[in-house]
Amino acid sequence: MSHLYHLQTMMLLLYRDHNHILRNDAEWKRPARI
Repeated sequence: MSHLYHLQTMMLLLYRDHNHILRNDAEWKRPARI
């Protein structure tokens, strides 16, 4: 059970970090497009 919980937590952290990176990338490119 604890292993599954750990895996789920890791996936959640990776997913959150990935979204943060994508959002930063979008913010970076927005001024360049204008």
